[in-house]
Amino acid sequence: LYCEVWTIYLFLRLFTGAFGTMLACGGFVPRTMWRAPLLASTSAADFWGRRWNLLIHGLFRRTVFRPLTERGVPGWGAGAIAFALSGAFHEYAFALQQPAQRASFGRCLAFFLAQAPAVSAEKRLRRLLGVPPPFDRSSAACTLAWTLLLMPFAPLFLHPLKTSGTFATILELVPRLAVAVP
Repeated sequence: LYCEVWTIYLFLRLFTGAFGTMLACGGFVPRTMWRAPLLASTSAADFWGRRWNLLIHGLFRRTVFRPLTERGVPGWGAGAIAFALSGAFHEYAFALQQPAQRASFGRCLAFFLAQAPAVSAEKRLRRLLGVPPPFDRSSAACTLAWTLLLMPFAPLFLHPLKTSGTFATILELVPRLAVAVP
């Protein structure tokens, strides 16, 4: 399961890296998309807010989270809505690749909806209790803990990728892309 998550990350990293290289060759400065999310994240909030798919994070922060909080929606509510919209987007994106959509319907949405309370609870506990030992001294312990807490939800996200054949295609493409991109 953990290897499958790494496969998705490496594919996305390679894909966005190739486009970033093309942008740089065209004289543009590409944005940083990933900041070692699977190795350096110290919490669920750190993973989603500062390390994973930063382009989409920035988009949702500007177009969903900030406008809602400016209108008085609490941060946890705005975050839950942003995660729900991300889940709905993934449902739509994967439905196009899913001939037997019923088998996967709702799984991506459930995956993203599960992230909102995890992030909110973590932030609240951190405010109330601080960071308990050994997590206050070890980012590796933090990374291991949040990975163990969130990994059980990964099958919800991976199911439509696997049943549609998308995951198998990624496994076929990655070695070819790795050879083609210097």
